[in-house]
Amino acid sequence: LSRDKLYSEYAKALGGKRNIIKVLDIHGWSMAQIASLIEEMKPIIVVIDMLANVRLAGVEKRHERVEALAQELRELEAIHDFIGFSTFQLSADGLNQMFPPMDAIKDTKIGMQGAMDVILMMGRLNDTSYAQNRWLSTPKNKRKMVGKPGNVQAEVFFQPDISRFI
Repeated sequence: LSRDKLYSEYAKALGGKRNIIKVLDIHGWSMAQIASLIEEMKPIIVVIDMLANVRLAGVEKRHERVEALAQELRELEAIHDFIGFSTFQLSADGLNQMFPPMDAIKDTKIGMQGAMDVILMMGRLNDTSYAQNRWLSTPKNKRKMVGKPGNVQAEVFFQPDISRFI
């Protein structure tokens, strides 16, 4: 599909409302640029894929930068009243595990985790007989429901051809 056709089909699927969801390529952006965009657009939900790759001036060490980025995003969420989601890669410590621990987030052992309210981890095994299996857990969950466990663990099945989880 061409870009114009994709937007047209997307708007049609949303009942003609094209601006409900915006997907922006922010590769190479700094946290300051993202903050300006958030202030301008006033979003309800912001998803940043690979927050660790966002630039942040004044912080050299990667693990300190990852923590600072998470803290910056959390402050933006509070100031501008939106829900923020960020993705991160797992470190080698989290590979080949059903339920990786939260300290297996790449480039951080403990710092960034303190800036998060909820951490949702997805694990997988390297065994080909489990190629479609994924395991979800919430090793940190400040939003747990009363009377329910905070660290929810579940097995789901991934359909890679349609990028869907069951």
